[in-house]
Amino acid sequence: MTPLLRLLAFTAAFLAAGCATRWEPLRVIPTDLDHWIAEPGWRGDHRLSPDGRKLLWIEQAGAELAIVCQAVEGGPVVKIPVGRLAPAGVVFFQAGWLGDSRHVAWVEDPTGDENTQIWVKDTGAPEQPARNLTPWPGARSAIANPGGAKGTVMRIVSNRREARVFDLYRVDYATGEMTEEARNPGDVLYWITDIASLDLAGRARVEGQGRVIEVLGADGAWRELRRFATPFSGYVRAINRGRKSAILGTSAGRDTRALVRVDLETGEERTIFTDARVDVDRSYYTAAADRIYAVTIDPGYPETRILFPKLERALEARLREAAGAELLGFEILSADRALARFVFRTYTREGTKEVFFERKTGEARVLRDSAAHPAAARFVYSEPVTVTARDGRRLQGYLARPSGRVKDPQPLVVLIHGGPWLRDHFSARDLNPGILGGGGNATSQMLAQRGYTVLRINYRGSDGYGEEHVRAAERSLGDRTQDDIEDAVRWAIREGIADPKRIVAAGGSFGGFSVLKQLQRSPELYRCGINWVGVADWRRQMGRQPPYWWGFKEGYYAFYGDPRTPEGLAELRRISPIHALERIRVPLLLFHGRNDVRVPVEDSEDVAAGLRRLGRPVEYFRFEDEGHATRRVANRLTTWQAVDAFLKRCME
Repeated sequence: MTPLLRLLAFTAAFLAAGCATRWEPLRVIPTDLDHWIAEPGWRGDHRLSPDGRKLLWIEQAGAELAIVCQAVEGGPVVKIPVGRLAPAGVVFFQAGWLGDSRHVAWVEDPTGDENTQIWVKDTGAPEQPARNLTPWPGARSAIANPGGAKGTVMRIVSNRREARVFDLYRVDYATGEMTEEARNPGDVLYWITDIASLDLAGRARVEGQGRVIEVLGADGAWRELRRFATPFSGYVRAINRGRKSAILGTSAGRDTRALVRVDLETGEERTIFTDARVDVDRSYYTAAADRIYAVTIDPGYPETRILFPKLERALEARLREAAGAELLGFEILSADRALARFVFRTYTREGTKEVFFERKTGEARVLRDSAAHPAAARFVYSEPVTVTARDGRRLQGYLARPSGRVKDPQPLVVLIHGGPWLRDHFSARDLNPGILGGGGNATSQMLAQRGYTVLRINYRGSDGYGEEHVRAAERSLGDRTQDDIEDAVRWAIREGIADPKRIVAAGGSFGGFSVLKQLQRSPELYRCGINWVGVADWRRQMGRQPPYWWGFKEGYYAFYGDPRTPEGLAELRRISPIHALERIRVPLLLFHGRNDVRVPVEDSEDVAAGLRRLGRPVEYFRFEDEGHATRRVANRLTTWQAVDAFLKRCME
């Protein structure tokens, strides 16, 4: 037996030795944590090359990650070991093909401090080492545009020159040659490259809370295209100066964000897609036709609308057939430039599949099936639920119940998402072990396997449900938002879903802050709490934000309190849990990475120290080689061994 399996077996035996109670966790098999966290042999997130001839996917073997490339028809593979991938929430382009369909790129976050680095590998010369394009200490770099079919030029952004702002660089990824294309004058939040020519085409400047979108004219002058009043009001999806058009996501004149096309010469606007229930979640663009050919929304289950009728007809029957069960929804993982080949992810109550589809032949080939996992029979999926808050607001959320335990009230974990300007999504009977940054589903699955029902709620302040739902949390994140979370828990009790004596609050970042607030506001409701990298002192957090967050400060001040004013400072102190630790009377488990740049590690250390002084039960784990997310396999194993043992003791 390997050392890992001996450790897991010991952990399982330790848990099984607990005192008998009316409720017992599900049996933990010796390799359980290995399958959920290290996930040997996991592969997924398949991506087509732009020319449609090759596939790329991510694979895990033990503690290591690799990008694997192969021709669509099969044959030899190129396996590229990669370091610690930057979480999907940190960068938009995490790993994938570059424009020439030969090179691949990925973004690493070596220490968790979000000073990301861009790596490139030539799959046509597998014997050659990968190249680090941005080996700059203390700099954060990201891919702005992966380049086109001709040549080997891409665009990146980096704050290597000045930590506060990002400049735009033109990079030859085959040689590493780099030139500065646009220097930030100090007020540009992000740059926009032309979707067709790939050249610099636009920029977003910051004015107060809002954004001013400007387009670069042929004469080199900047011209205002649109103003967005808040960070939530809109964004740029694409600019095509050759077609004299831009595609924007905007809530102007409506509540939910829609996709619109704007004529660059006249300013005339035409709606491409809108839904009164939710914002457009993802959109899929073809430069060849300068059109959005599909959109995905997530009102409960993911809904992808194909906007090209011929493509829709070609897909519908084949996807349903490939899914093998009632199709709850699907999304597009990738497509080639010609829209001839696609990779889809399908969702059913039985699980997920990643499916390769070719329009010409009608071939629909399954690349990955979650049902193949050794523990697939125990996977659960999240059922969409609606909760009415005490003031009448309708809150959308998701409920995952442990397999075989759906009749009687069960121990409940309310899993509170971070942000707060994020949202929870539907999660299927599948396992994302967290290697790509999608740890929410992994957390739900892990808890459900132990016999806990998991409730996730999109409280006011969550993104995705319209601007009014976001802004309803202004100066209320410590109050009405917390009411929403508590109301969701009490709903689960009333519905006979949750055992009222076994409720756990758990969450990370803003979710960790909410865990502390819940334990302070309603100590009688919760049996214990688990806090990952949660904010405890908002005044400290505001003063320690990364310098490149300057463009979001006014938004923070509007929602939490303005530290530049006495009233704002008083409000930040009022909502900060560090000043009311005496109200926490139940056991608390804390995790934090030393290199976290979003929430100071001192927040968790001060909570732990304060509770110990009060004689309250608290456990604290600090990871020296992590940041805001726990990414290393060894640390994730440590985390879940601790969570397992903590919850077992909590439920006794």
